[in-house]
Amino acid sequence: RAQQQVTLADYPCVHWLDAMPTQFVGVVLANELLDALPVRSFAIECGQVFERGVLGDQNQDLWQWAQRPATATESASVLGSVSDEVRTLPRYELERGEQAHAWVATMAANVERGAMILIDYGFPQAELYHPQRVGGTLMAHRLHQSTPDVLANLGDADITAHVDFSAVARAGDLGGMTLAGYLNQARFLINAGVGEAYQTASTDLDPTALAQLSRGLQLLMNESEMGELFKIIALTKNCAEPLGFQRGDRSHRLFEDTHV
Repeated sequence: RAQQQVTLADYPCVHWLDAMPTQFVGVVLANELLDALPVRSFAIECGQVFERGVLGDQNQDLWQWAQRPATATESASVLGSVSDEVRTLPRYELERGEQAHAWVATMAANVERGAMILIDYGFPQAELYHPQRVGGTLMAHRLHQSTPDVLANLGDADITAHVDFSAVARAGDLGGMTLAGYLNQARFLINAGVGEAYQTASTDLDPTALAQLSRGLQLLMNESEMGELFKIIALTKNCAEPLGFQRGDRSHRLFEDTHV
């Protein structure tokens, strides 16, 4: 917070809160928040569900995965979110972002009028729990390198999991908000006028700066980079659809072949 306050000292309209706002009018904008919230990890072995956890000795810095049978309620919920094919696989690992879904539902309930715009990497439920994604999506990121070994460099790496946008949409509905749009980052930026903004900015740049701007735009827009991997979902309450969702909406895919 102290670093942010120094950096944003010229913007007196920015305020830091000590608690989540309640009953407010405005916009909730969250970029890569949901993927960083804690998840629960499960494994399905031939139809039986196990909760995955960690055992270790903190003094010796030794950690390893362990699992135990899930409760009947947990098992029913996990099995209800996957296909018949997944249930019969020898082993299938997946994550459930329950805290992220609770955060969305709580924030949605606190909005009297406004929108939530959530940007993150993830999939609809049917794609997230695809039979080929047998190892789940849990990853650790450190120094611009990623690894599935989340027990390495504990405390010095970001641990993330892909977002279930179908569950996010349902959580928003629980909070009284309406799904206004869901699309990839490239289409959102095009709708929001990134092409026009690029043309305006490029007229005053030297060749080096223009090349740097172009590379940055390609990173954001290219389907093999962030353009397709990152998705943007909009939830609204008592307000118009926000800019950026007028074309290319994929909302229908959030509820295709889902199992909940």
